[in-house]
Amino acid sequence: TFLPLEVSFSTWFFYLVEKGFAVAAPSAGWEAPGLPFYQEQSAGAFVAVAALLVGGSAGHLARAWRAAFVRAPSGSKGPAGPEERETRLAWTGLILFSGFLLWFCGAAGMASRVALLYLIILAGFMLVYARLRAETGAPYEFVYPYSMPKELVVQVFSVQGILDAGGPRAMAMLSGFAWLSRDHPGHM
Repeated sequence: TFLPLEVSFSTWFFYLVEKGFAVAAPSAGWEAPGLPFYQEQSAGAFVAVAALLVGGSAGHLARAWRAAFVRAPSGSKGPAGPEERETRLAWTGLILFSGFLLWFCGAAGMASRVALLYLIILAGFMLVYARLRAETGAPYEFVYPYSMPKELVVQVFSVQGILDAGGPRAMAMLSGFAWLSRDHPGHM
């Protein structure tokens, strides 16, 4: 088979549900620009799946953190093996790179809470995309809800809230980072 049965069923089922909603909503008198909001629904699904992935792997991540940074009592274990060193290197790289991105955003004028939310959403979207790509082999990147990380941040804080937090530079930075959520998310 080319695709796991669960993925194939979900794809067809939700495709039909979405098309049914696209017909039923205007028939019932609901008129809104962009209805049925494909990108927004996609973004909601990405956020939910990212939360499930991180929540489901919390135990494993905690064990990996302990293996990398918490030392066993002296004498009970020899020096750290290659697996512990690689895990420590991965965690250290994640922390340093995340810190650098937050510093860069702050230095460019984006409020730290806006930058943190944007980077968390972007990382969650990349995690879900990577999982989709790994499990299904989706050969294209059009399953990714383009520009939605920025839109979610704007919807959470509002344009005025972002302007109050960081001024026009914060909005310019969000627009400047738009390419991160549009061009080749699989390469990230």
